[in-house]
Amino acid sequence: MAGAIGFALAIVVLTGPGLWRDFVQYALPMDTGGAIGRTFHFSLAALVTNLGYWHHDFNLTPETERWWWRLGIGVGLAVIVGGYGICLMTARDLEAQFCLLCFAMLIGTVTVEGHYFMFLVFPLTVMAARMAAKLTPGKIACLILLVVAVNCVDPPESVFLSRHLLLHILVSDIPLYGLIGLAVYFGRELWIPQTLTPCVPDGRG
Repeated sequence: MAGAIGFALAIVVLTGPGLWRDFVQYALPMDTGGAIGRTFHFSLAALVTNLGYWHHDFNLTPETERWWWRLGIGVGLAVIVGGYGICLMTARDLEAQFCLLCFAMLIGTVTVEGHYFMFLVFPLTVMAARMAAKLTPGKIACLILLVVAVNCVDPPESVFLSRHLLLHILVSDIPLYGLIGLAVYFGRELWIPQTLTPCVPDGRG
């Protein structure tokens, strides 16, 4: 983490802090702000901003738009920082830590589209393997529900929802709720003592 932060700071210094300040202030709202109300960004930042736009009846000044985007980005960064904090406090299960950070990054980053979920192949495999070790009908239903939620990436087509924008926004973010549920699962895996030991290569091939 320290190496990644150092590398990022070096890039900012070499390219000039002013360029990055302008990117955050102008480019991000222009790039991702066009997705507001379009229901194909599944990040927490997009949900917060969508709710802010709905609060203003989608009639905002440029400064208000930027304020909501900053708030959304701040909430997302808080989720990522929280994910790293949990990992630092629970150092016994590297496999679950990696999975938790995958979900924290997807929840907390600025924009997330459906094809980003390719990164979930490993975490979902780990989750299925852990549940299979002590399988119950409830665990099967939980896994199916979360996988289905993450795969609901097509915006719902409904006259009723189009007339109720708040409900439309909330229903369109079902994949985000799936990500949050999966993150909660691995958060519990880290906090609750496990009898299942993560698979670690033993060097015997």
